[in-house]
Amino acid sequence: MARTVFDVRDNPRERLEVAAREDLMRHIARESGGKHTTIEQFQPAAVTKAFEKHLRATYPDRLTRTEAWDRWWMLTAALLAWAGCWALRRRSGLI
Repeated sequence: MARTVFDVRDNPRERLEVAAREDLMRHIARESGGKHTTIEQFQPAAVTKAFEKHLRATYPDRLTRTEAWDRWWMLTAALLAWAGCWALRRRSGLI
């Protein structure tokens, strides 16, 4: 059985140096299949659309909701129930 011992230490340098490192960000984009853009090329609508497409591909819907009225038999059953109630009330003299 193999064992590995490691020690995780807090690095205060990471907290103090908060400026973005462009070289590191380009490397991450290149390795992960991302795209590097400059501020002049940045288009919020395109980024939002690409991110939503990524989310749909990564996390597909597990549950698809369908309105009850989209089923013809459900709408027919509701209309028949309402018509039956109306006919019963009409016959009883309540209307």
